[in-house]
Amino acid sequence: MTNSSSTSDTGPWSWLRGDLHTHCEDAAQIGDYVDRIDPRLDFLALTNHGQKPVFFEQHHMVAELRQRWTAGLVLSGVEWNAPGGGHACVVFSPHADEADHAYALARGFDRHLDGAHPDITAGMRQLAQIVPEHRPVLCFNHPAPGQWSADTIAEYRQHDPGDIVIGMETVHGHQGYDAGACWDLATYPGCMPGGLADAAYAGAGPFSLLAHSDFHIHKQDRLFDYGPGIFNHTLVGVRPGEHSAEAIFAGLRAGRTCAAQGHWLELIDFAIAAGADVARVGDTWKSGAARAAFEFDNSEPLAQVDWIGSLDGGAPGVLSAVGPQPVGHQRLELDIPAGAHGFLRLRVLSASATRPTPGPTAPKGFFTSAILLAAFR
Repeated sequence: MTNSSSTSDTGPWSWLRGDLHTHCEDAAQIGDYVDRIDPRLDFLALTNHGQKPVFFEQHHMVAELRQRWTAGLVLSGVEWNAPGGGHACVVFSPHADEADHAYALARGFDRHLDGAHPDITAGMRQLAQIVPEHRPVLCFNHPAPGQWSADTIAEYRQHDPGDIVIGMETVHGHQGYDAGACWDLATYPGCMPGGLADAAYAGAGPFSLLAHSDFHIHKQDRLFDYGPGIFNHTLVGVRPGEHSAEAIFAGLRAGRTCAAQGHWLELIDFAIAAGADVARVGDTWKSGAARAAFEFDNSEPLAQVDWIGSLDGGAPGVLSAVGPQPVGHQRLELDIPAGAHGFLRLRVLSASATRPTPGPTAPKGFFTSAILLAAFR
């Protein structure tokens, strides 16, 4: 599923931009929904709430959306009122049975749907029965305090036999209006050092950090929010020239993602290397002493760049911090000692709190998923 440290014949990944958590509950508003999509977006998912009657008509809206928005890939999914926690998006690869699988999951296991029997083990077993090439991906949504716990996330991963559970929303959706504490990038459970994401990295295998809009077109007459891709969006690493659903799902499953708020940082590469051996985001480094490098261009001044993780298997935290940086090209480095075990990821905070109008003034960040270090694999 992921590459171990090895000689790369592809160079840095090419990054596609996506939004896997959006809503439209009125088919008559599909045109308005399309008008709100950022032109830089490469893929998106329609993920209506599984307990609502309109969800079971979503296949009609997905079909129309695919006809109207041809600039990128449209995926179909469900925002599942998941057993044991809050919401989770389950997104399906495009195929003839995508809607049937989503509807069966909701009818069987949504904790807010009458007649369903919410159960983690049974729900995951049903998803695993889908043929491998059509299996969905699952991510944990808006992990604000009280929504998800490390133990519950671990339970989902324990009962996942088929690379279904792939990550979590690192930052909250609904960034276009005042979300209070959900904007605090130092304490939000999805992105804080030592939080839920870091607990997942201390478990097993890669884990994708994601950012989604949670856009609801049907609420825009009373509550402004950013459309898909305008602010929160996910970067997925693919081989240059690839744009297929298969490539996107492979990147998500490999932990080859970044979570972005705004479009002020262009990632060039995040890698650990020594000689000909290279491990990039989502990979596992197994080749001893090395140097990590984070290379990017930023169109806004930076407040801080934090290297987050653990190099000795201990409690994760901020390993090193780099202070304010000007607009321009940056290459930051960190030594990786021989015998390092744990993981390494990055958090970048813009010095500007300006967001696209008419949105509010608030912090904004960029977060890489982790490179794993040998002992956690």
